[in-house]
This record gives sequence, structure tokens and C-alpha cells, in this order.
Amino acid sequence: MFAQAKLKGTTYQIFDGKIFRETDCHFPARCAGVEHYLKILSPTLPDMDLVINTRDWPQFNKDWGHKKAPVFSFSKTRSYYDIMYPTWSFWEGGPAIALYPTGIGRWDKHRTSISTAAEKWPWNKKEEKAFFRGSRTSEERDALILLSRSHPELVDAKYTKNQAWKSDADTLYAPPASEVSFEDHCKYKYLFNYRGVAASFRLKHLFLCKSLVFHVGDEWLEFFYPSLHLGQSI
Repeated sequence: MFAQAKLKGTTYQIFDGKIFRETDCHFPARCAGVEHYLKILSPTLPDMDLVINTRDWPQFNKDWGHKKAPVFSFSKTRSYYDIMYPTWSFWEGGPAIALYPTGIGRWDKHRTSISTAAEKWPWNKKEEKAFFRGSRTSEERDALILLSRSHPELVDAKYTKNQAWKSDADTLYAPPASEVSFEDHCKYKYLFNYRGVAASFRLKHLFLCKSLVFHVGDEWLEFFYPSLHLGQSI
């Protein structure tokens, strides 16, 4: 079982409170984000081996006939055996975009700056409009983009470039829009969150704006989603 898991992620070993890792890591920045928190935790943990998946998608799907294997993944659906853990981008290794060229990370800093922006834009000062900026990592986002084009007075939703962008076809035949900082999302009353390849990294940031967040779809999860309950403030 563990041998199968090792084929699907990066193997770590905690021994005597110290962390050891196999030489290869498919995404070094993501491993660095994982290791930042493992170093904090390791003195309190027993000796163990563990496998951490740093790809966007989970690995062991029961509906596809996969057998159980202990691998940690940041996101999954209920069809996967993977164990969810807080994503590397709480520290570093998130999506690299023009606004954050080294990758979205440092949740500690974003939490402060976005919360400050939220205080600047209380509900009665926010623009009465739905807002979305992001790349076309899922066609589920298309409907909102098209609604924005037909009713711009209601919705401001546009596609940006990502690393896979090749032509305007990747932005539904419109020039790619400029990115918008998380802080500037707080200007709008209504914010949309969609899955991408897996769960979107942005949801935890959007909540800090104290806007109304429309989370579309309930299939893809991160570790904290089961703690979100209707009618309860977070």
C-alpha cells in the first residue's frame, strides 16, 4: 500500500523530530511551502514516513478501481481516498501570476492586507455588482463570463492569462484581462468562486473581504470546506 503511495507524491520521513525528503520534488516551491509547516510540526510528531502529493489533482479514485493508499493531497472529491491537508500556498508555491510572480503565498500577509481592505470597503460602500477575475481552468466559469458581456451592469467577470494561454480562444475570444489583487476584490458586494483544475486557491482569500461569496459547485473540497456551515459566520 505505501509503495503505491510513493509513486504518486514526494516521500518525507520524520525521524527524531527532524525532516528528511527524497531528492526529487516535482514542484520545488510547493515542497518548500509544505516543508515550512512540517518544520514547525516535526518536533511534536512521532517518527513516520509520509507521502505528500504536490500536483493539483488527487491520485487514488475508488470509482476508477484504485486501491487505498495513504497519500496527502490538497484537494479532492468524495470519490478519492486521498487525505486532505492545508495546501502549500499558505506559505508559498501558489499560482504564479503577474501580480504575484513568485506564486501566491504568505497567507499571514494576505490575511492582514485583505482584512484591511475589507475595513476600507464596508458593505454600504461596496459596488453593487458581481465580480470575478481568473483564468479559464474550468469551463464551468464560462457562463459568468458570457453573462458579464451581455449584462456588464450586473457582472464584471473576465478571463486572465495563465501559463497555458496560447490565444484569445483561451479567454473565450476576448483579449485577456489584467489581474486584480485580492484587496481590490473587496470593492464589490458579490464575489464568485469556481473550481479550477481542482479546488480553487482563492476561496479563503475571498471570505476576508466580507462580501457575499457565491461558491459554485460542491464536488471539489479543501480541508476546511466541511467546517463551513450555512448561516454561520466564519
